[in-house]
Amino acid sequence: MDIVFGMGARTGNFQAEAWYESFTRIKYGAFGMNLNYVFRPERRWVPMAGMELGFIRRPKHIHPSLAFIAQLDYNFSRFFVFIRGQGKLRTDLEHLTKGSVYGGIGYKF
Repeated sequence: MDIVFGMGARTGNFQAEAWYESFTRIKYGAFGMNLNYVFRPERRWVPMAGMELGFIRRPKHIHPSLAFIAQLDYNFSRFFVFIRGQGKLRTDLEHLTKGSVYGGIGYKF
């Protein structure tokens, strides 16, 4: 079963997020923490920049990773949508750097 889960907190201009993902078919898992600076916390469009410290789980080994993140949130009342781009230094691949872009939907407690 594939799982992607994250939970975070934001106060003023600081956001911290812990995350976990697991993909059993390709024998890949990862977990870590994102620390972001929030540029306009009280607006509908909220840009952020930060870094991620993570660990990639492969069969028989756990590899550290470090990423630089740019994220943009659009806030509704309790829900938000986001798009995130990152450049990641991965020690589990032959090519150490990898770029990716993805998005999602979140709910504010």
